[in-house]
Amino acid sequence: MLRHFRNLLGMLSMLVAFGGSVHAEVGVDLNAAFYSDYMFRGFNLYDGASIQPSVGVSYDMQDAGAVRAGLWSHLSAEGGNGASDKFTELDYILSYDISAGLASFSAGHIWYTFPRDSDGLDDTGEFYGAVSFDTLLSPTVSVYYDYDLFDAFYYE
Repeated sequence: MLRHFRNLLGMLSMLVAFGGSVHAEVGVDLNAAFYSDYMFRGFNLYDGASIQPSVGVSYDMQDAGAVRAGLWSHLSAEGGNGASDKFTELDYILSYDISAGLASFSAGHIWYTFPRDSDGLDDTGEFYGAVSFDTLLSPTVSVYYDYDLFDAFYYE
């Protein structure tokens, strides 16, 4: 997993190095949300209270787009004995976003990890791409490709 993360970080570093923008800005985003269930792509992955914190860093290169790196997690919010053994997820996210006229494009990689592995879940990674339009209802089309565990596509 660390090898994949280093390779992707290297690729994004190249994008930043050759982005061609002099007026770049760095931003940091922190978030935490509380949920009663953890739903993912229509499936209930965890039936119980959870906290989902995230942290992200972005490097905005203005007309050349933005590079983002972040961590997202799912943690059980249920107390009691064995709470630390409950389902835990930690995702590493790298992306590149750019806008052109009314269209916005995003491409990236997500590495899904399950550090406690209490449910027998294997880590996996996926590439994704999306296009959205700044028009009525803001339509978006996204494609995800899990190249590791499932070798499958998911469309939204």
